[in-house]
Amino acid sequence: IGSMCCRSDSNIFQVRSTNDQGDVPGSAHRAVNGFCIAYDNGITIYDTADTCLFSDMQLIGQMYGPQIMVMPVGGQYTMGVREAARAASLVRPDVVIPCHYGPVMGQPADIKELKRAVKFLSPNTEVVEMKVGQTLTFTASSHKVK
Repeated sequence: IGSMCCRSDSNIFQVRSTNDQGDVPGSAHRAVNGFCIAYDNGITIYDTADTCLFSDMQLIGQMYGPQIMVMPVGGQYTMGVREAARAASLVRPDVVIPCHYGPVMGQPADIKELKRAVKFLSPNTEVVEMKVGQTLTFTASSHKVK
């Protein structure tokens, strides 16, 4: 768990991230970091960045208690669906937003399977698949997608 940056309405904490691309010669991804953004209104977002599953995610969940978690599910140099479901069970946010998957990324992911696995491993966590241009409003453990 790393450094902190204070903003007028939030604190941003740098947290550990890990992926297997760091072993690729010439890779620029050797220093990938995730972030927890704790807003003054009590909402915390955990952006895992391009990471693989790692056990310290449980500690991040305990230390920062994020309600929203943004994580990759495409499986290339990052978590796939199976690993992402386990990550959600370690952190236990209210909402998981999958990213880094789909035709544009060249990384297909079965989001229905992700939803099923997350519901099994972390029943109080909901997977919210977002489309380009959508916003998520989260207030006191509730949200809506427009």
